[in-house]
Amino acid sequence: MPFHATDCESDQGIYADRPHAENKALYKDLVGIIAQSEAWGWGAAYDLKSYREVFPSVNQDMCYLRAFLAVIIFFNDFAKSHFNDIVKYTFMAMIEAEEKGITQANVDEMAKTGGPDVKRFLGVGQGYGQGLGVDDKFAYNIIKQVGNYGESFERNVGQKTPLGLARGLNELWSKGGLQYAPPFN
Repeated sequence: MPFHATDCESDQGIYADRPHAENKALYKDLVGIIAQSEAWGWGAAYDLKSYREVFPSVNQDMCYLRAFLAVIIFFNDFAKSHFNDIVKYTFMAMIEAEEKGITQANVDEMAKTGGPDVKRFLGVGQGYGQGLGVDDKFAYNIIKQVGNYGESFERNVGQKTPLGLARGLNELWSKGGLQYAPPFN
């Protein structure tokens, strides 16, 4: 049975037909398991009785707030360190692609015929993704799906859209704007 914390605590969903005291006890037990597990909320407890047999040291008196704060702090730290890097490198890859002349239309050809720096950038052979914990072809996949920065800008907010924005300072630095991606290496 999947555990939906808000449904369990408020006697909603699949927990609606159970007594409130039973739902509170289940909620407390599962929060304790999640808070003390090394999975930090990534894991799921499907069988509480079996879990207690395997992990008898789980503190049954774990405070709800402490348990959820630990999970929230973990995800906040994870997001700040890992997810932030992925978002930053996604944006920089789109700018780098525009600087290198790689577009949604030519990315396949560039992966085959581009120089060593272009091929590495696109993840042909060893790329740059492993350091981020993503596939080495992450830049290729981004460009193939959404295009480079200029293509994305024009399609979403550019002069041929209802917003009709000119690139202006959103242009590449080499064309008088502020957009610049530090070298990938």
